[in-house]
Parts: sequence; structure tokens; C-alpha cells
Amino acid sequence: MSNNPIIMEDYFNPGFKTKPAVHVGSQTIRFFRGSPKEQAWEGFFLSGIFDNDVIVVRDLDQNYIKYWENLVEGVKIVNLVGLDKGKFLTEIILENPYIVDSIKRQMAYGSRLMVFHQSELEEKLANAFGISLHGSVRISELYGTKSGIRKLAKEFDLIMPRGFVCSTYFQVKKAISDLKDSFDNVIIKHDSSLSGYFSKKMAIDNIGNLREILDKISGGKFTEGKDIVVVEGWVKSKTVLGAHIEILGNKDPIICAGWQQIIDSDGISYMGAGPLMLSSKALKSFITQVNKLAKALKDKGAVGSYGPDYIVASEEETNIEPDTCALIELNSRIPYTAFPLEAVKNIKGKIGHGFLSRHIKLSKEITFLDIRAILEKERLLITKKDNRAKGVLPYNVGLLPWRLFDIVAIGDSAEEALWITKKVDNIFKKL
Repeated sequence: MSNNPIIMEDYFNPGFKTKPAVHVGSQTIRFFRGSPKEQAWEGFFLSGIFDNDVIVVRDLDQNYIKYWENLVEGVKIVNLVGLDKGKFLTEIILENPYIVDSIKRQMAYGSRLMVFHQSELEEKLANAFGISLHGSVRISELYGTKSGIRKLAKEFDLIMPRGFVCSTYFQVKKAISDLKDSFDNVIIKHDSSLSGYFSKKMAIDNIGNLREILDKISGGKFTEGKDIVVVEGWVKSKTVLGAHIEILGNKDPIICAGWQQIIDSDGISYMGAGPLMLSSKALKSFITQVNKLAKALKDKGAVGSYGPDYIVASEEETNIEPDTCALIELNSRIPYTAFPLEAVKNIKGKIGHGFLSRHIKLSKEITFLDIRAILEKERLLITKKDNRAKGVLPYNVGLLPWRLFDIVAIGDSAEEALWITKKVDNIFKKL
């Protein structure tokens, strides 16, 4: 792998192409119903709104809202307070006509609805606003699942790790047996898994209690014939990559961005992202595979944003040629990393390679005012648009009650952004 970071604009066309927009980050995933923590993730959408956008958030710290309003002029932030924190945000809005009317009065002409997940609820919400949904419920249902993307990959000859779609316990056992001669490890993913949730990596000769594993990744109980899982050989890889594809009507797909992901110690959970640092072979493979996927989606009638994830095969891998990129999943939505990248672009005017986004884990509960005071003391808090900006933009502060928030570090180089990130991480570790 090369240590030379890639300038984003040299290979991609950064930035959201759907403007203006109404942003609703409702975590409309069946596993997340009734979970205030999972619903709190909806606030990360705020990092991607600029100009005449409208965003709906819930119980977000008013001090943070003031920070963002001062940072970016023209945005309209609707903060819903004191409503059911376990319900999907989309449901909350639809159940309250006065909220719908308030948003309609504030949204700009030509707005589209940008959401975390396209479901029938989001389609109803777009209709209630009288605007189009940025995305397709049909495409999300067909190809936004772990089994669905495998069907698309087979049809269009997209490279993916070897794997099997299963709906019974014995199918899962057989899949593991069939993979045993080629792989040391397997990963079992629920059809609706995302960001490391509801999936499990394990050594193929030390699976453990398979029924318990299937129950856990199914959110409590694996129901044969209803729950679908994918059993996949674990490819030895150098790194994990992500991309942002945007498809607008009859226009050619746009590859907005590509990045290198930071993965937690479990090997599957997303922690953040930085610039691509790839060999020429791996970069060519990545761009080829992303464009091939984008064309396949377009051919199937897709519109909206899509976030594919890839691995880069290592020299130790025997099933896929080294430095080849293999698709591991398709997120049928705007990928998480696209939001801090949008913030970098709008604050600094370009992305380049001087950025790094990352979860910051806390040892105790603090407020945004605490974060602001700490970053200001270190002269690291970015407070205005500036093409020379260096420092940190905090976001996803709705997770502070669970001792977590995110930052995107901005510098003149990848090295400087990494240095800033390490400094911030160390500061908050010592609290």
C-alpha cells in the first residue's frame, strides 16, 4: 500500500448534488425501534446541511444548534423537544400535522427529502411535504440488503467475497462447511445489518453456539424462513474503503467521494474515515468497481445516494488477487462519511486530503459546552468558513448521553489532520 494520500478532487466530484434539501435522519431500521440511543444518531445529519437546507432533529443541545447556525448562515434547524425518543423521527413528524406545515413553510423551492433509510414511511413523509424523495424504496428493498446486493453483483459480475444466502440453521451450517477449505474465518451478517451491527466474525474452527449467534444477530430470535443471513468468507485485507455514489434522474451517476475507513478492533465496526492511501493497482481497481456498481444501479432504475463498502485484498489472500477491491456491502442511503466531508468542503472550499473523521469515546458524560470550552482552550475549534481553516468540527453530539460524539479534523495535509485527531482523542481520554 502507498503512504501517499490521494487528493479527493483529483479522482472524484465531491459534495452533495441534491440542493436544496430537507434532511431527516430518522433511523428507520426495524432493529432500532424503541431505542433512544439508536434514534439519537439522527443528529449526525446536521453536519451536512448548508445554504438553504432544512433539517429536523430531536432533543439536540440548543448550544450546539447555535454553534452550527453561527458557523453556517441560511440553514433552518427544526429541533423537536420532549417527544417520544424511542419512536422513529419520521413517525413523529407524520403524526403531527403542525410540524409538517412548519417544515413546508421553511423549505426552499425545489427541495428534495434526504433521509437515512428509504422506507414506506419516508415515502409518505415526502408526499406530506409535497416533494420528491432522494432515493428509491424499491431499490433499497431489492439491493440494500446483504442478500440483495449479492444478486446484483452476480448479474453484473461485480467482485464480492464468496458467500451464501441462508434462511435456516442447517443452511448456515452447510455454508460454513463449504467455506472451510478456503477461509480461516467467516462472517455472518443479518440481511439488514449495518456498520458492524447485527453481524459476527468468527474463526471457522471455533464457531461456538451457532443458534445463539443467529439469535443475537437477528435482534433476539432467529426465525427460520423469515430472517435471512449471509455467510461470507472473511477475506484477508489491507484496508476497508467507502464511496458515495449519487444518481440524479436521467443523468450519469456521479462518484462524489472515496475514502479509507477506520475500523474498530472487532474488525467490522466503523470508527471513522480518512483519505485514500492506495497503490496504483488498488486505486484503479476501486474506481473501476465503484463505476461498474454505479452503472448497474443506474441500469436498474436507481435514483438517490448509495454508499458501497469495499475491502482491498492483501498479499496473504488466496481467494482474491492482491490489491483487488471486492464489494462487501451496499448501503442504500447517503453514507455516514459523506456528511463530515460535506462539512469540510463547505468550510474550507475543498476536501483535498487534509481531513480525518472519527468517533471520540468519553470516560464520563459531558455537554457540548464542555467540548467547546476544551477545544477553544486548545485553539482547535473551527467557528467560521475559512479556506485556511485548521482544527476540529464536532458533530453527532446527540450521542453525548452515551459518552460518544464525532469530530472531523481539518488540516493542510493528511498528516496534520491525523495529528489533530490524536491530540483531541488524547485530551478527551484524560477527562
